[in-house]
Amino acid sequence: MWLIVPLVFLLSWKTCHRFGQAVNETAAWIIGYLLTAGVIWVTDVGGVDIISANPIGTGAAVAYSGGFAGMIVSRYRWKRRGGHLQPADDRLSRAIRAMRTKPAASARPANTSPAVPPPSADRSSTRARTQRATQSRPPAEPSLGRALGTAIRAAGTRPDGKPNRWVRALSAMLDADSNRNRR
Repeated sequence: MWLIVPLVFLLSWKTCHRFGQAVNETAAWIIGYLLTAGVIWVTDVGGVDIISANPIGTGAAVAYSGGFAGMIVSRYRWKRRGGHLQPADDRLSRAIRAMRTKPAASARPANTSPAVPPPSADRSSTRARTQRATQSRPPAEPSLGRALGTAIRAAGTRPDGKPNRWVRALSAMLDADSNRNRR
């Protein structure tokens, strides 16, 4: 019995990826379980023999179902508030997303020459696009996390130019602004 509550917490965290919502769903499961088990116990003590209050019988399965019904109600209310539409922005979620996604652009290996610049006719349009892009962005503030993330990405690049997935995860955890700047 003591193992069920942590498993319910892990199940709810796996489905919503929010620590606070996982705690809410676990609490809702516990309340639903206790209410259903209480009703089953009262009917058993009162002499109504519909379901026995046996911990390894059908009463336990019905009480577990009541717990999951409470969990479903909690999830429904959370979605009605729009909680699932807001991306999780904690360090663990950023690390997991960084491990799952492929790198945006493959890094250039250290022993190769830089790319050939575009012809002079295209330089003016490229320069204008760059100026417009830099005007729309706010100035970036240097931070220790960003510097550490950049250093780890540079040190963890494999010889073929692709960064290691564990290095991407570690740099995403260290770079606190990485998720906000990519939007």
